[in-house]
Amino acid sequence: NLRQDRFLGQLISESEDGYVNVSVIAGFNRVQKMTESVADVVRALRSCDNLQVTEDGTKVKRTVPLQPKPNAAECTIYVESLPIHTNHDLVRGAFKRFGEIDYISIPRWNTASRKIKGFGFIEFATPEAAAKACNALKDEEQ
Repeated sequence: NLRQDRFLGQLISESEDGYVNVSVIAGFNRVQKMTESVADVVRALRSCDNLQVTEDGTKVKRTVPLQPKPNAAECTIYVESLPIHTNHDLVRGAFKRFGEIDYISIPRWNTASRKIKGFGFIEFATPEAAAKACNALKDEEQ
């Protein structure tokens, strides 16, 4: 989710024209798991309506700049005591019953193990969904 991605956000803000090198995108671990071909990455980026790739296929940017979510704080909940094996799919599965989820963050230690820190943040599409999740968690604690 670009709105929370500090790395890409910084690259975009440092760029005079808003472009990011395609090689940066192609270097992401999740992208590399799908393909090692930069040409495949360029082809995929060009198929997205909200992205613009330079003619030479070396840079990409959004066609419309991303606007910050004005109520992100009201839509976000903090969860703790997450089991060590927790991943995004498990969190999404557990919390989707409360409403649409826009973003999940599960911080990890910057060590070779990359173990999770045991907490996370879930951003729902609406403040109502976040409140519903909080209320349900409070009810479960009692």
